[in-house]
Amino acid sequence: MFDVLKKDKEKEIVINPNQTTTLQAYHTKVIGDIVGHDGVFIEGVVDGCVIVDNIVVIGKEAEVKGKIQATHVEVEGKVKGRIECDFLEVKEGALITSNVEAREIKVAGKLQGEVIAYDLKLEENAFLGKLIQVNRLSVAGTVVGDISSDSLILKESAYVKGNIFVNSFLNEGAAIKGEIGEYKKLLNKRTMLSSNQAQNIAILKESIQKYIKNSEFINEILRQKTDIDAKVSNLISYIKDNINDEDEIVKVTRLINYKG
Repeated sequence: MFDVLKKDKEKEIVINPNQTTTLQAYHTKVIGDIVGHDGVFIEGVVDGCVIVDNIVVIGKEAEVKGKIQATHVEVEGKVKGRIECDFLEVKEGALITSNVEAREIKVAGKLQGEVIAYDLKLEENAFLGKLIQVNRLSVAGTVVGDISSDSLILKESAYVKGNIFVNSFLNEGAAIKGEIGEYKKLLNKRTMLSSNQAQNIAILKESIQKYIKNSEFINEILRQKTDIDAKVSNLISYIKDNINDEDEIVKVTRLINYKG
């Protein structure tokens, strides 16, 4: 069964579980989550998550401001939340600004979040930003960010601004602005922590616990601290978003910078 969705102007939308739901552009805004088993076709604005065991289609004028979780997702409009699915198609003119995790992805529009996938195809004039971690990658468009892939094909029209870590590589004439290294070595580096690093992390955890009691928050700080791809600025932003006390922010920030 689908949930009842709350809509602005004191109206309600009841989704029929036996048919695909259409939300009309310009006239419909849903505030709340869409949860159920049937396919959903969105042409308006959804300020909430969309979680279904089926297909989700985001129309050209539509916008979703929350997480999308489905088996199949097609986007022509805008998505500002994380997407998790088996297959994702980002059509020409579409814009996704959050992270994506899918088995197979086809991009003709713009995807500005981090991408984790098994198979990714970037068409000509398409754009990918931030970190990309895939098994197979074919690029004919533009990538601004690091690439980690087992196999990579760069078409003549492709442009990559970032470092590339790959095992099998074919460049058909693409422009690359960055370093190229072996994916296997990157994986090994990510899984190894020296005894000195481990000791520093243990000391850091003990120090942070004096100011923060939330164990999940502490573990997330330590995870970002040990991630070689994480930036200190991102970590500091994460801390500020989760701590309200200015004095505690200063103390924890100093600890993280001091421990390197």
